[in-house]
Amino acid sequence: MKCFLQGAIFTLFLLAFMPAFASDFPDYQRPINPKDVTIIRDKWGTPHIYGQTDADAAYGLAYSLCESQFKGLQLTLIAGLGHMGLVEGKDGAKADFFQHAIGTDSIVNARYDKAFSEGFKHYLKAYTQGINDYAANHPDNIVLERIYPVGPKDIVKAHFISLAFVTGAQDPIQDILEGSYEEKDKNGVGSNAFAFNTHRTVDSSTYLCIDPHLPLKGDLTVTEAHMVSDGAHTWNGLDLVDVYQLEMHPDKDLRYKFDGEWLRLDERPVKLKVNLWWFINIPVKRTTYWSKYGPTFQSDDGEFYALRYGANQTINYAEQWYRMGKAKNLEEFKDAMSMRAVPRFNTVYADDKDNTFLIGYGSIPDRDTSYDWTGVVPGDTSATLWQELHTLDQMPQKKNPDCGYLYNMNNTPYNLTCDEEAMYCPSQHETMGYRLKNNNRSRRFEELMNNCGEYVSFSDMKRFKYDRSYPQQSVFLESVEPLLQVDTSDYPEVSTLLHAMQNWDRRATLESVPATYFLLTFNYIFDKKGYDDHAFFTGIDVSQELFIDAVTYAKEFLQKHYNTTNVPLKKVQRLIRGDKNKPMPGFPDALAAAYSKPHKNGQYKTFISSGYTMFVEYTNDGASRIETVLPFGTSDDPDSPHFSDQMDLFVNQQTKTMSLDLDSVLHNAERLYHPYTNQKVTKKQFQTLKNQ
Repeated sequence: MKCFLQGAIFTLFLLAFMPAFASDFPDYQRPINPKDVTIIRDKWGTPHIYGQTDADAAYGLAYSLCESQFKGLQLTLIAGLGHMGLVEGKDGAKADFFQHAIGTDSIVNARYDKAFSEGFKHYLKAYTQGINDYAANHPDNIVLERIYPVGPKDIVKAHFISLAFVTGAQDPIQDILEGSYEEKDKNGVGSNAFAFNTHRTVDSSTYLCIDPHLPLKGDLTVTEAHMVSDGAHTWNGLDLVDVYQLEMHPDKDLRYKFDGEWLRLDERPVKLKVNLWWFINIPVKRTTYWSKYGPTFQSDDGEFYALRYGANQTINYAEQWYRMGKAKNLEEFKDAMSMRAVPRFNTVYADDKDNTFLIGYGSIPDRDTSYDWTGVVPGDTSATLWQELHTLDQMPQKKNPDCGYLYNMNNTPYNLTCDEEAMYCPSQHETMGYRLKNNNRSRRFEELMNNCGEYVSFSDMKRFKYDRSYPQQSVFLESVEPLLQVDTSDYPEVSTLLHAMQNWDRRATLESVPATYFLLTFNYIFDKKGYDDHAFFTGIDVSQELFIDAVTYAKEFLQKHYNTTNVPLKKVQRLIRGDKNKPMPGFPDALAAAYSKPHKNGQYKTFISSGYTMFVEYTNDGASRIETVLPFGTSDDPDSPHFSDQMDLFVNQQTKTMSLDLDSVLHNAERLYHPYTNQKVTKKQFQTLKNQ
């Protein structure tokens, strides 16, 4: 037995992971009857979904997701269908241009029939039936009527555009159109994941921690549903997108040279519909192009550039996640990953057979190593037109290390366990783009492991995840230290703040005043220099003058809003939703991650943190212990009791208990019902249905 409770509005990831207590595809032509589906809600509003088949459960999953996240789900579908301009005006039209430029409609429509198994197509159909039935019951909550009825291809299109964003295709497109393309940017969101096998655990169990760091509002928000899987993802810095400069004919328009021949670009005009006011929609004409490499664009200086990336070579991402979720063991899990449809993510796995596994995974092009792929490559030769992806066995990975643990904090995948079993970067990985450095979180995890003793308990695992300290050494801190170690007498106006930061224990606790100074100072520096999370890998280059300006800002900010500089972190850094406003522990690139930005009334609002936290203990009996927490709650509806009912747990670094055991689920149930009809189901009736 394995478990993974996660749902992401971002790419409708939920449909890819199989709800528990449903069989596979025994009769995938059978229509979905809502009475065959039961949703059980616990006191946290978490749906536990039961059906006779996977398709039944997919229907219930979609319906339950609509109940808590309907607007967000619709916006993802609208983006996938290229209609965001009708909802968000000019800004939405940019997403529609992207949807058209990468060939979303043409690729999905052409490949759908052969890309998926017949059973999974029925699963997708059932999922869309759940969305359509909910919309029929709640017409006042429909964002854009023209997307209904939603069909299976619409779901795939939402995946297609979402995973293009995950791949990073949007950045070079923007750079090309602005005429500023130089080199690849491989930054991304962060996450933590780690696992322990019985060699290292105090009770001979296997542990798994899942901790994705995500925006707390918007497309990457997470909800929770009762589902089955066995792994966790963290972002990796893979080189997944290639940019080619085409050699255009000097006299003939739209002709480009390829292997000595002059080929014509395929013109793809589009009318983007932009909503300006209420019912007034203005069509805006744009043209994109297509070459042998893929989507092609003309920059402001007249040059043509093409893009190629693995995520638009296939469309069966959802079925890969589905197969990963249904895997009964590590080999089946790896077989599913070998589809190489999902574009990226380090993946950490654990199961009840005491297997732990980590792989630096991605749909990575198998490139000609004689070219420099870090920038623009020639677009005139088949030598740069790669056709294959690297196989699973070519990716850095580790299974069941003797020292008993695996981890990734978005650091290099070669440093994934103890020093004695760490890996090196082979030459064939040079064009794959793996990160080669560590960050504060990975360094701090190493410190914790080195100081924890011979064995790790379940409580230790939770303590590691909730650790608020920076490590004693990291590239980032080494670059910061010279700034901190100034002579405070040279800057008497801010000497109190400087002295406090010099003696700070590097812990972002709620009572820490130096942590407040550090937060305000370096938020100012990052803003002025345009730094992002990548700075925690590379360090920063900041003048003493800018540093003192930043400290001065911190002092003036606190004096203005609090009439004192003696302000603990709990006063400034806050988790806010609706009318709830809570003190928020943690720091950027700490294991207990919290990224905050100026809000109002002298507060900094946390906007990135642990989007979902899960701890699992596996024994021979399966997932015997599951603890989870969301930053807010399972619902996006401000009127729902589950809009913010987990905030206290979250800020206090506490969890709630979940279970895969049916008796336990029923014991804690607060509501049982059939979707669509909303017919109430008693526990006795449910047991009868289950036994049929």
